[in-house]
Amino acid sequence: MSEAARTDDAGAAVNESVAYERRDVNARAILWIGVVMIVAAVVIHTAVWWLFDLFDRREAQKGRPPATLVQTQRPAVPEPRLQTDAPADLNAMRETKKSELETYGWIDQQKGVVRIPVERAMEILVQRGLPKTQPNANANDASRAAAQTRNSGGAKQGAAQGQATRDQNR
Repeated sequence: MSEAARTDDAGAAVNESVAYERRDVNARAILWIGVVMIVAAVVIHTAVWWLFDLFDRREAQKGRPPATLVQTQRPAVPEPRLQTDAPADLNAMRETKKSELETYGWIDQQKGVVRIPVERAMEILVQRGLPKTQPNANANDASRAAAQTRNSGGAKQGAAQGQATRDQNR
């Protein structure tokens, strides 16, 4: 340490690479800006209030009520008016559907198809179990035919089409 540390008049160490602002913020300018903003806000609010009062007096002289953006009456629905009371119609539909789910009745009397309440259908299902279906012979034949097509000519044809598409893209 060949250099001696510098000190100020009070004997404190001084680092010359550290700097700071030697003067303070101008409080008077900040105060004036605040006052100007408050005065401007009061003037603007007063001017807007006066302007709305002027508009209101002008409309009163014409004998019309002040204009409003809120619609007091809904525009009439064009003809044909099919539904006059939607909530009541919805409730009636729900009651009809509920009674269909909770009562016995015919769906197709000629074919002998009936409806039963959901609760009763669930009881029958628990007692008897799910119905067992027989495999459909036609469905098995069709699936075998599709598998053969995939394993034979169908695969070759698909590969040929893929090759033709790749050749066109080049």
